[in-house]
Amino acid sequence: MTDSASLTIPRILSQRAKLSQDRVAMRSLSGKCWTFADLEAAAFGIASRLHAGAYGKRYGIVMANGPLLTLTILGASCAGTAVPLNPVYQRDEFVRYFQRLNVSCVVIDCDRPEAESAALSLSIPVIQITGDERGDFGLKLHEPNPDDTALVLMTSGSTGEPKLVPLTHRNLCVSAQQVAESVGLSESDVCLSMWELHHIGGLVDLLLAPIISGGLIISTSGFESSLFFRCLHEFRPTWFQAVPTALHDMISVRRKDRLDMKNHSLRFLRSVAAKLPENVQLELEEVFGVPIIQTFGMTEAGPLITSTRLPPATRKHGSVGTTCGNEIRVFGGSGEELPRGQSGEIAIRGHNVFSGYEGEDEENRARFRDGWFLTGDLGWLDEDGYLFLAGRSKQLINRGGEKINPLEVEAVLMSHPSVADAAAFAVEHRTLGEDVAAAVILKQGTNCQAADLKAHASKRLAAFKVPQQILFLDTFPLTGIGKLDRPALTRIATKLHIAPTATAEIDATALELAEIWAREMSLESIGIDENFFVAGGDSLMGVRLLLEVEKWLGVPLPPELMMEISTVRDMVEKLRMHGLQDRNMPSETVSPLVHEMQMVMAAGRLPTMEGALTLKVHPDQHDQDDTPPLCWCFNSPDAEMTRLLEGWNSRTRIIGLYSGSRGRNKELVAEVAEHYFEVIMKLHAGRPFFLGGNCRGGRVIADLLARLLEAGVAPLGVVFMEYPPAELNVKKVPHLVLFGENSIVAEEKQKKWIKFAKKSKGTVRVEKIQGSHREFFRPENVKSIQQAVQRFIQTIPQS
Repeated sequence: MTDSASLTIPRILSQRAKLSQDRVAMRSLSGKCWTFADLEAAAFGIASRLHAGAYGKRYGIVMANGPLLTLTILGASCAGTAVPLNPVYQRDEFVRYFQRLNVSCVVIDCDRPEAESAALSLSIPVIQITGDERGDFGLKLHEPNPDDTALVLMTSGSTGEPKLVPLTHRNLCVSAQQVAESVGLSESDVCLSMWELHHIGGLVDLLLAPIISGGLIISTSGFESSLFFRCLHEFRPTWFQAVPTALHDMISVRRKDRLDMKNHSLRFLRSVAAKLPENVQLELEEVFGVPIIQTFGMTEAGPLITSTRLPPATRKHGSVGTTCGNEIRVFGGSGEELPRGQSGEIAIRGHNVFSGYEGEDEENRARFRDGWFLTGDLGWLDEDGYLFLAGRSKQLINRGGEKINPLEVEAVLMSHPSVADAAAFAVEHRTLGEDVAAAVILKQGTNCQAADLKAHASKRLAAFKVPQQILFLDTFPLTGIGKLDRPALTRIATKLHIAPTATAEIDATALELAEIWAREMSLESIGIDENFFVAGGDSLMGVRLLLEVEKWLGVPLPPELMMEISTVRDMVEKLRMHGLQDRNMPSETVSPLVHEMQMVMAAGRLPTMEGALTLKVHPDQHDQDDTPPLCWCFNSPDAEMTRLLEGWNSRTRIIGLYSGSRGRNKELVAEVAEHYFEVIMKLHAGRPFFLGGNCRGGRVIADLLARLLEAGVAPLGVVFMEYPPAELNVKKVPHLVLFGENSIVAEEKQKKWIKFAKKSKGTVRVEKIQGSHREFFRPENVKSIQQAVQRFIQTIPQS
């Protein structure tokens, strides 16, 4: 292929199409394939449509991750400048970012109410892409030059506003070539792409680098550990890239499920965007038996700066490797170049490095020095050119690879009427590396809780920016020159959550409970005042923890107990308060499985129905008893149900059922179905209702439906999502069967039910919903489920 410094993205597509026309370039989880010729045709077709629409040269792209986003970014960069944005942003964020980025058009894949509303308020046109666009791009008339801007991404800035990073075709193509060369990519490589394409690493490392090398891309909607292991078996990828948090999660799932890693296809794993803990690296290499490549990069470098190398190259402990093509220097505080071994600010230059932030003249003067870009990172080079990092001179929060500007978080918190001042800062997190925390000073005479501020922030910020810890202080710590001391806030937060355990109030019971907590959370130890969720816990982990405490005590515990505690000290006090005699316990005749279900349901944010500890409802839906409810069987009764309820614009209330934990066999599925049969028969009292379930939940619903029909009780309708049973009782109950457009459910099963629906005279409907099997309840996909289910309910008489 032509020298990468003279390439453009359309040239990459055209040259690879000529070299490897019939080779498969990209494959979706559902099995749909695009050859390199298809890739070129689809990208140029989208580019042609964007040009024909006269929408201008800067295309703001708001789409779910996956093949369509891949094609759209390629097409937009051929037609002008692609500006991909995180689809989970809230409306206020989209308004700010559309203005800041000066987008000419917003490009979407489906209904995007937050983005569309923002665009409408700014009079920005919106265009929907389907992937079926075709047309003559007309390269001779419109071909960009290597120094034309192909992509603009945002990175957090020091002023609170995001800084805009324009990257040219040259920047991107050179960096993609460097990625490919650093790990020896070739046509025989298969890349499992599970990183979002609105990040530079997803765009360059997992898209352009495989295209340049002629390999195959397995395109997914995002990372999920269980899906990774399934894809590892099904698609046989040769390499995989992720942030340290995801790699850590893979280890946890493998350990928990005891997965066999023999005979896998990987030849290396690549860790990017944040520091990989040494213990995680060692365990990954032991489990997979392949080298772990660590990198150092940034959006401004397109992104690659240094990388460790594959064996037999030397790997030095603590180093992020050597340069992949750009030059590296280290400067002192007075601007002097420092000799090898001395620590200072790292500077870079090369064809992969951008030429400056857009509209930031002052920032550019501060960050560029005689052609060298100052990265803001501290470190040193040894005599062999290996780079070692020593920290950051910036105060951005690196939450699992997501860079968050504390000033943006502070501005949102200070918009709350009770807040006089706010300060956001980083706290250490076991799996994310860093997490967002905040301290606030309340206005005199006001009363506000942490939950109020989190709810306020959640409406205005993407979820990953919302602070998980909020401290209420009278004053903020200041530096010697009167500036906010964020590191001091970090130290204060740490002390509050990890207090000394050796007090007179702590007895052997507390210490033994702490050992149980640490074991269930895979920690070496945990302080009795250390916050469960801050230490990396979640609701399902809390259920497992309570079950272990039950075994230790020899008596059952109230299912709602985990909602009342956050520390070991809390648990000790609550156990003493309950006395283990006056508890509101379920009957002793309840089976261990049902008791576990009760605990899972009690451990979430949504309340359980009074008198039915295994049914959940939304707080706002308690009084909506005048319409038939939808009893939906979830695999995650808190997260999935919460997301389905967000934006649910139907009067039909949703009652949540729990399918049981993973790996349930037929006997246990039958036990769950029998339990819900008894509950529904007790609460039904002749009132109409709907049934539905997702995946494993569908299995429970199928069994439950058979029991109900045998008892002479027929729901108004039933929805099976990604699990159509062997037989549908279509003569008695209307059915809706949903499959994901990127589903891994076998196509022959989908074709079977589509064919069956055509013969059913309207009693069976089959529809495609947005996303892949593991990602249906992501914010960008869930509306597709809501609309399909609501359309189905509206077609059925409800009396």
